[in-house]
Amino acid sequence: MSTLADIIKRDIEMAGPMDLGRYMALCLGHPIHGYYMTRDPLGVQGDFTTAPEISQLFGEVIGAWLIDAWVKMGAPDPVHLVECGPGRGTLMADILRIARGMPAFAGAVRVHLIETSPALRAKQAQTLPAYQPQWHDDLSTVPQEAPVMIIGNEFLDALPVRPFMMLQDGWREEVVTLDG
Repeated sequence: MSTLADIIKRDIEMAGPMDLGRYMALCLGHPIHGYYMTRDPLGVQGDFTTAPEISQLFGEVIGAWLIDAWVKMGAPDPVHLVECGPGRGTLMADILRIARGMPAFAGAVRVHLIETSPALRAKQAQTLPAYQPQWHDDLSTVPQEAPVMIIGNEFLDALPVRPFMMLQDGWREEVVTLDG
């Protein structure tokens, strides 16, 4: 079986320098070797801890804000509540706990989770069974027939990017090569 390094090397040898977005997508999301695809990276046993894992207060404050925003939207029913990169589902669980204090909001919410990791989807299913979340690989499959509220804590820092730098002769994209 090829390692991720072998896959990246072969890709660069065949197609030339790899943009950083593709490199990050492979490193984080490769179905076999990707960082997020094979493990739960959160908590003491993982590599980092996020605010929802430290205190439920963080999620409850976000939940109160969402309820206020929903009321200001005219209290639509249904409303799609989408979390991008939901980790273990802790933030969504905290939001939905505070939502029980506003039954109309709790009843209107349809939970959608943008998650590509099978390992994390399993954790989210354990955390949120009562809410029947729907999973999506990206935003393109989230239903559009009702208003959508999107949240994402520590999500943008894991998105593949394409950086550019200014040189004397103009802008150049930074890429991954095999020659250093």
